[in-house]
Amino acid sequence: MRIRTLKSCVFRIITLAASLFLSAVGYSDDFLTEEDLFSDIPLVSNVTHLQQKISEAPASVTIIDRRLIEASTAVDLVDLFRLVPGFQSYFVNANRPAVNYQVLGGEQPRRLEVKVDGRSVYESIFSAVGWETIGITLDDVEYIEIVRGPNAPADGSNAFLGSINIVTKSPVLHGGWTFRSQAGSYQTRNGSIAYAGKLGDISHRTTLQYRSNDGFGAFGDSEIQDDGETASLGFRGLWTPNANDSVELQLGISNSEFGQGDDGDFFYRDHDYSYQYLNWNHLTDSGNKIQVLLYHNLLKFSDSGEPFLLSEAIGIPEDFFPGPLAGRPDIPLITFIEDAESERWDLEVRSSFNLTSELRGSVGIASRYDRARSKLLFDSASSISEESYRGFVNFEWKPLEPLVFNGGLINEKNAIDSSNLSYRFATNYHVKHNHMFRLAYSKSLRAPTFAESSQQTIIRYDPDLILDAIIISDDQLEPEKLRNIELGYTWRTQNNAFNLDIKLFSEELDNIIDTRRDEFVDEFDPRNRVGTRTNSMFLDAEGAEIEFNYRPDEKLLIRGAYTHLRLEGLRHRATFPVTNISGLENSSPKNSSSLLLNYQFDNGFEVSAAVYHQSEAMFLRGNALDSYTRVDLKTAKTWSFYQSELELSFIAQNVGDDYQEFFETNVFETKYIFELKLKIP
Repeated sequence: MRIRTLKSCVFRIITLAASLFLSAVGYSDDFLTEEDLFSDIPLVSNVTHLQQKISEAPASVTIIDRRLIEASTAVDLVDLFRLVPGFQSYFVNANRPAVNYQVLGGEQPRRLEVKVDGRSVYESIFSAVGWETIGITLDDVEYIEIVRGPNAPADGSNAFLGSINIVTKSPVLHGGWTFRSQAGSYQTRNGSIAYAGKLGDISHRTTLQYRSNDGFGAFGDSEIQDDGETASLGFRGLWTPNANDSVELQLGISNSEFGQGDDGDFFYRDHDYSYQYLNWNHLTDSGNKIQVLLYHNLLKFSDSGEPFLLSEAIGIPEDFFPGPLAGRPDIPLITFIEDAESERWDLEVRSSFNLTSELRGSVGIASRYDRARSKLLFDSASSISEESYRGFVNFEWKPLEPLVFNGGLINEKNAIDSSNLSYRFATNYHVKHNHMFRLAYSKSLRAPTFAESSQQTIIRYDPDLILDAIIISDDQLEPEKLRNIELGYTWRTQNNAFNLDIKLFSEELDNIIDTRRDEFVDEFDPRNRVGTRTNSMFLDAEGAEIEFNYRPDEKLLIRGAYTHLRLEGLRHRATFPVTNISGLENSSPKNSSSLLLNYQFDNGFEVSAAVYHQSEAMFLRGNALDSYTRVDLKTAKTWSFYQSELELSFIAQNVGDDYQEFFETNVFETKYIFELKLKIP
């Protein structure tokens, strides 16, 4: 049963937009002027793999550029997403951040694609993004391109709800040394060294980073063991042998250890992460572009833990073991991950082309190999793996000056499931000067990841005797389905000092994969239940997002965002011991907003203030938390000498009352950070 039909959603969203449309100015023949051609209009490429004006893209896009990064009060990379409408950025534990868009936020959000320079950092074994392992500092980032909406036709089913591409600084444009250190609350001790220069004909940027803190600390009488430390080394090299070709090589390694858990049950997890990435671009004589991308990600990890005896687990002495255990010796039980791996190889070939002056497009094919190994998660010491393939095409057609049509589709197939087709169509209509309306419809399928469909977390005495079953995946899992319709409006002033973006949307999500408690006959587990991963949830969402930027000159920056979200849905949480079906109305914040103000004085001094608000919510598998309003402050002073630059800054996050993030034990107190940055050419 659906809460509302798609036809009803279309009617509601058009009704919401009627007043906005009627107030717009009518179409004029001066749609494109000389000022439009030479003004600084942002270009995006993450939506269709084509360079497009942001006003001609088929989805809502947010750009976080270098100016905004430096103006923000961010200490961690994930802090930046608090400025983006519809996004939730939070800490599951002090060193385990999460970023989610709109709905289905949880401990490991699974439906948001995240890339670094085009390389996906989506982890196979968790079907999620490990933000704590990617090894990117704020200083490494040139800009971030965020697609606020389904982006499967360009990025595949991982981009079920949206996608992020983090573009790092080019070694060609940023030369010399950069030293950065941070110290402050929670015993924060962060430092990084970066150098950009030349190795023969190769321009490169190399970054060494170390991060450490003591976590959130105590909660009442409980000690929260979520401290952690990370060390990483990254290399980005660029070789341009001629005017038509460029080759980019990236290499990176990192090691991290951090505490995680909840409700007093904490453990430490050690990560060893490495990646290799090759990107070849070729520009043909006719102006078309061919691109080959190859990357490899490898994550090895293990948990700290001490085995405990079976007799301790069931609370019965060895001499009194019941039933099938009678007469058997006591054994240690391994209930933590001793040694696990997650690996991905991905090869993609894509091309962009111009068929006529009005019609252009991009097309690509790709092959992917995923492998995972974990005895605890998959009930086997052997690796499990999956090969998958995808092909996509996107096009842009401009039949008339005020009109832009975009379309795209992708077909994805693995060795087991049938093909999954996702598509999107959009029309952008420019109404007079700098006013644009966009109507878009998309249908996306997200096939179960091989880790989701293969998990069998079972505790055994021996191969023939099961002691407890924790999670078992249904072997009949179906793809998740999303139908999305949105109406967007953008307006930019003549000089681009002010821009406004409004998005109204309605979505239907079916067959959402969740874990349901079912009966499991087991005399050793008094609960007699197991978590079954199945298609047991559906959700309808509708709402509005507003984003504005005001930059009248190089000194002043004002940025604001607001999101209103209304949810209706059901989650089939249990069939045993009783049927339990709950609503999803509060699974994401109903209202959230942000406001950032920054001013740079002529003497190198600057000040920033940011305000964030989020209404009450209970994320999936999190705790019910109250609303909060958070205020951040930042001051910075820059000195220039001998072509070098020294910056000293002070950041105070959450100046005011404490609030909680995700788990009630994550108490975010006022956080003070001192930062020193030195640039030497």
